[in-house]
Amino acid sequence: MTTVRHQRPGSQPQPSPWQLLMQVVFGDTPPEDARQARERQPVDWWIVLIVLALTFFGLVMVFSSSAIAAVESTGSPYHYLIRQSVAAGIGLAGLVVFSRIPSHRLRRLGWVLFFACLVGLLAVFVPGLGHKANGAIRWVGVGSLRLQPSEFMKLALVLVLAERVNRFPGGITSLRRQVFPILLVASPALLLVLIEPDFGTTVILAGIVGLVLYLGGIPTRWMATLGGVGLVLAIPLVLADPYRLERVLSWLRPWANEAGGGYQVIMGWVALHYGGLWGQGLGEAMSSMKWLPFAHTDFVAAVAGEELGFARMAIVLSIYGALVWRGVVVATRSRTYFGTLVAGCITLILGLQTLFNLGVILGLVPPKGLVLPFMSYGASALIAHLWCVGVLLTVSAEPDEQAVAELQGGRSGGGRLVALEGAIGSGLARWGELARTWATGRGTT
Repeated sequence: MTTVRHQRPGSQPQPSPWQLLMQVVFGDTPPEDARQARERQPVDWWIVLIVLALTFFGLVMVFSSSAIAAVESTGSPYHYLIRQSVAAGIGLAGLVVFSRIPSHRLRRLGWVLFFACLVGLLAVFVPGLGHKANGAIRWVGVGSLRLQPSEFMKLALVLVLAERVNRFPGGITSLRRQVFPILLVASPALLLVLIEPDFGTTVILAGIVGLVLYLGGIPTRWMATLGGVGLVLAIPLVLADPYRLERVLSWLRPWANEAGGGYQVIMGWVALHYGGLWGQGLGEAMSSMKWLPFAHTDFVAAVAGEELGFARMAIVLSIYGALVWRGVVVATRSRTYFGTLVAGCITLILGLQTLFNLGVILGLVPPKGLVLPFMSYGASALIAHLWCVGVLLTVSAEPDEQAVAELQGGRSGGGRLVALEGAIGSGLARWGELARTWATGRGTT
């Protein structure tokens, strides 16, 4: 005999597991959330396509630059490719999840992620959990499962600091009540990462603080003062550490120490030189045959330059430029002040980290151990960067109703990003004109 269950009049349907999770993390779900979800705009599909292209190309370059080293260390040429592919899958799944979380919920999620990252940074120093490599304890995990909490701290710091600045409708106007509390929130993360030690990531986290303050409207003279203080604090940290000092001196005079600190930079130049205009072809780079240290991580751009050549590498760099441009567009057209801060900061961090990595390859900045987003081998970095893109997509799909609430609060943001949007758009257009002119001239000769 079949039992028929009848729902009592007036009772509500049971929430899904996803709704239960949201209620546990964020509290009771407001009744208008479902309506706001239906009113969400389409995500920026240009960003989706660009990131998918960069991630796929990154997998190709990881395999091309690591196959020989993987055979010697593990016996399989696919070792690093498989690990990076798994990270890409996790990162893309997280991208989808983050892109579906409303931006007003990200304000609470940021604090959850922030404290989780602080716990992870503390766990790095726990014997048996922390993993040491290349003289630094930056990873936490058991066995072959390891994560780098400092990579996820970048996203967490963006969210929590943007949430703090979002509380100031009139912009940043007080050092004591606004700037100092923000610095106090960020200081534990900076100190823990610096102790690992990871000076490069510490600089990136400090840059995130500066970007949030800058986009939040801090006066220029205050920004210059904070930048000067940061520089004064950084100089003793470099001079007091022999390893950091050697890297700076080797950067200034690489040929004076070509067998030591300058070797990696010089070999990067050699790889780019061999690449020429059209490159040696995929899988044909001499730099991947273990004479270029960290070929599949920090110096993957040098391997790409040798295999692709200047002409094709310029296309890859244009794709990165297009990503930054679309991110700035999302930030300037965001319907909320919080969205402008988050999207602008994420975009600029991805762009600046790309420039820093390429600057190291070209010898323009000292080696810092910063990966090239979406291309360098590194599970934690790839996952964290894809999650950042998911947050960027959330901002691009904000419903119009949130814009009304922000306007009623008298908030505005992103003025300093408008000029950057125009400059990047004009630069990409000019780059395209030059490429077409060059291609036309080449075809007629």
